[in-house]
Amino acid sequence: MGLDKEYKATIKLGITTDTWDVTGRIIKEAIPAFYSRKDLEALLKKFEGEQYQTPPMFSALKYKGRPLYSYAREGKSVKVEKKKINISSIDFLNFKNNQLTLNINCSSGTYIRWLAQELGSNLGCGAALQKLIRTRIGNFYLKDSVEVSQVREHGKDSLLGIDKALKGCPQVIIKPEFEFKFEDGHWLREAMLVRQDYFDLHLKEDSMVMVKDSKNNLRAVYKVSADSQRNKGILRPVLILT
Repeated sequence: MGLDKEYKATIKLGITTDTWDVTGRIIKEAIPAFYSRKDLEALLKKFEGEQYQTPPMFSALKYKGRPLYSYAREGKSVKVEKKKINISSIDFLNFKNNQLTLNINCSSGTYIRWLAQELGSNLGCGAALQKLIRTRIGNFYLKDSVEVSQVREHGKDSLLGIDKALKGCPQVIIKPEFEFKFEDGHWLREAMLVRQDYFDLHLKEDSMVMVKDSKNNLRAVYKVSADSQRNKGILRPVLILT
């Protein structure tokens, strides 16, 4: 869930809705002015990089235990904290019939509806998200996906192995004398690893880690946690391979 995402988005200019997409109630309509590709690309560049985003009221984000959309449907408005996001790139694909199509690479938690609403506000004509396709999550691409029927027909041959599924995750090697720890699902401390500076260099709290033995065999999947007593990094087991 926390991996970066890639989207292909189509944004309709000239309307403003309460949900920030075309399924919502239209609040305002306007005739868009003429926008050249150069104008649009210059505006899109302003939305690249780290920034703070206001989540839409029509979303599943929780406030006091309730999703925001439940308040919105009751006509209530609550103060929503802005969330830090990162949009690494926005590529112009097409602009026709007041419909702007983009390719967007962004951090997890980024609402593309927010981007549509902000673009419309900056252009002065309003805008709403019309279509959205998620084309990538981390190293998983839509183009590499298979139909359920293919899985039924070809079985495990159509599925990724765990090493490929975890491609891109950090890897650590456990010292031979501590390999027995796998058998009982023990937590691992950095002193048990071949490289004890790995936590400082590569591992972030809550990130998934592939743990290999001294022969480079994948033995387990662990998750980075924090040791509040010693303030040292530790790994807790998620999946032990036999």
